[in-house]
Amino acid sequence: MYSDEERNFKGLFFQDQEMKEAFKAYPELVCFDATYKLLELGFPVYLMLCEDSNGQSEIVSVCLLVTEDASSMTWMIDTFKQHNMDWEKICILMAEKDIGERDVLKLCLPNASVLICLFH
Repeated sequence: MYSDEERNFKGLFFQDQEMKEAFKAYPELVCFDATYKLLELGFPVYLMLCEDSNGQSEIVSVCLLVTEDASSMTWMIDTFKQHNMDWEKICILMAEKDIGERDVLKLCLPNASVLICLFH
């Protein structure tokens, strides 16, 4: 859980063992996307996905953030890295064009090329 100095809720990161194992098996390509209409609170829900050997997507983490500022995005990526020692094996990070803090992704995952999905 992520909170500020006054203990106000700022974010929640979730990853179970199955998600960790999926990432460990297929760390090279990670898709990063947010959806905004999932919760009544309006918080964006961030999903990180990998693609298995059958071309199927596997969710590797879920994160709720109150704001999409640089510090919140950095917290999310750093928390992912803390729980996934193979994070340095990410070669490609596929993101949507509307990710406002693309620079944070590049800074936090320096080994990965950040690409924009053709769909977007």
